[in-house]
Amino acid sequence: MNPLLDNAVMLQVQNGQVDAVSVLFERYKKVLYSFFVHMSHDRMLSEDLVQNVFVRVIRYSKQFKGEGSFRAWMFTIARNVLADHYRKGSRMKFEEANEQVEQIQSDDSPYESLIQDERKQLLHQAIGKLDHDKRELLILVKLQEMKYREVATMLDMNESTVKVKVFRAMKELQKILHTSNHSIK
Repeated sequence: MNPLLDNAVMLQVQNGQVDAVSVLFERYKKVLYSFFVHMSHDRMLSEDLVQNVFVRVIRYSKQFKGEGSFRAWMFTIARNVLADHYRKGSRMKFEEANEQVEQIQSDDSPYESLIQDERKQLLHQAIGKLDHDKRELLILVKLQEMKYREVATMLDMNESTVKVKVFRAMKELQKILHTSNHSIK
């Protein structure tokens, strides 16, 4: 993903070429969808929220100054869209039993694939047990592979604070996974 290209596309959107947002939509729809699925565990809701993000990208395009990454700006909008959704009276639901992780094409045996799927499901369940802020940080930094600097800017925090919070969230996640492994045995 090219930040300079993103900024150029946003300049077009700001100048009235609203259809140019389709370039950004194609580039970021999967990333946003993944973020929303990890945060809400609801695939249908996630599709709607992705659409809402791009409606807001168009609506608030004049507020994008091009001084940072478009991606961080877009994720700030995504966080606001999610918060607005829950503020309107919706409640988070975690469909641990029915939630399926996208299956990765591999040459592994069916047994290996089953084990890999179980591990992914345990990881997603463990992430779901973290409080909202810790879950969000891990999803942004570890799953969305955003840089600490981008996340710090987005959350209005010091970069070192983000690193410490991610470290602590990882420790808590490890503890949850360790507890889960012992309760299975």
